[in-house]
Amino acid sequence: MFYAVYVILLVAVHALFWRSKRKTDIFLNQQKIHWLISGLSLFAVTSSIETGQVITGILQTQGLSGMWIMWSSSIGVFIVPFVFAPLWAKLDFPTDNQFIRFRFSGKGAKMLHVFRSVYVGVVVTSILISFHILAFSRVLEVFFRVDRSIAILLSGTAVLLFALKNRLSSKMYTDVLHSVLYLLALVIVFWFVFEDQLDWQTMLASIRLDHPETVNLFPKQNDTDGWMLLFAYLGIQWWSAQLFDGGGPEMKRFAAAKSTWDSIKIALLPILVNSVLLLIFLCMGMIVLTQTQYLGEIEFLEFIFMKVAPWLHPLCVIGFFALFISASEGLLHWGGAFVTIDVFETYFQWPKTSKAKTVFGVLVMLLLVVCAILIAVNSRSLFSLIQLMLSISAGVAPVFILRWIWLRINAWSQLSAMLTSGITTVIVRSIYGSDQFPIQLLWVTVLTTCAWLLVTFLTPPDDESVLQQFRERIPSPKRLLSSIGMALLAGMGLLIATVSVVYLLFS
Repeated sequence: MFYAVYVILLVAVHALFWRSKRKTDIFLNQQKIHWLISGLSLFAVTSSIETGQVITGILQTQGLSGMWIMWSSSIGVFIVPFVFAPLWAKLDFPTDNQFIRFRFSGKGAKMLHVFRSVYVGVVVTSILISFHILAFSRVLEVFFRVDRSIAILLSGTAVLLFALKNRLSSKMYTDVLHSVLYLLALVIVFWFVFEDQLDWQTMLASIRLDHPETVNLFPKQNDTDGWMLLFAYLGIQWWSAQLFDGGGPEMKRFAAAKSTWDSIKIALLPILVNSVLLLIFLCMGMIVLTQTQYLGEIEFLEFIFMKVAPWLHPLCVIGFFALFISASEGLLHWGGAFVTIDVFETYFQWPKTSKAKTVFGVLVMLLLVVCAILIAVNSRSLFSLIQLMLSISAGVAPVFILRWIWLRINAWSQLSAMLTSGITTVIVRSIYGSDQFPIQLLWVTVLTTCAWLLVTFLTPPDDESVLQQFRERIPSPKRLLSSIGMALLAGMGLLIATVSVVYLLFS
């Protein structure tokens, strides 16, 4: 029954869009509601069902001190809403990769544009999609009791089918439906999990007795590896691997904003919702530790399906499926646009007909899904994929921020940073293995930073005409730096508030 209701709702949303597109647009384009629609769509695209699984795995292996990998990202989380969301709304490119041709000049701009289109559009996008496929395949694995490989294959096929039937213009409305379904599923899960947990202090006492290190916010004094991880998270990761400028699947949501304030609200909504959900998932992860065996990330799903009433299981599956589809589909459209728009339509003027474009787009998305499935099948855990992505982006993130401010940065700077981080990640992982993440992150960050700074000063600056055009479209560097400073202060406030709440909950 629940599956039938979901299909009916999905069909109704598309029927509303296609049959009454003009009336629908008039209603949804009203300023009072448009930012909320775009914000919910952004939440669906940038969130993932993996949060509970990853947190449970971290708590089981590292305790609360391992959560700094998530908490540290709070420092820079407000930079996109306060600084770059309004800028992307003003520029309004077909893809964020078009920014390269606007900001840089010469042969380097062309090479960077093609390289990033293929590298991000195929390699990075495939890894990101595999993350979502692996997370949802575990839902199928637990609920339907199917083999892991079959669950991954079914998840990948579902992403491809949904991506083929959706267009970007109608996807935003589907994302809103999926966000509501996911949040409804979470309400059901939270209700049953926390209703059964009558005595919080008894649970904490049990954890302190059996696993006292779990509730420690910081590593023990003699835990060298733990302190190295904390240094890597707080000292390196938050700026070298996570401080990007908002380009990605979310860029089109910023471009749809009706005003500067609307673009800020659109970017803020998912941040605030995810901050609250992170604390709730953390509490659920602690409950999982006291009532189950230590079986890794998948134990979170085993636990919630054990607690939720059986007749509500299908609704929970639909909620998880809804967010999985929106997030994966958004990445698939993003990566596909890089290959089709930024490579073939720009440099080869192909495909030329709408039918050829459709066929070519299907082939590109099929390639991305196949690559994502292969990566998911060969992945050890969700956390290992997170570490891989952080390593690939280590040292690259500052270039994406500074290119808006420091005009001496050119296309060769960004190209060298992306190449160095990717190559260094492969080399360092082969030497130290995936378990030595702090050392890996440090090496990749240092070598990448040295490489792009050296290349910046050894290569000529961009053409003055291109730089002048760029200056005319964006605020002054002084104003941007001021906004970034305020965003970092707000991020520090969020970090302190989050850690304080965690301390009060588990002290």
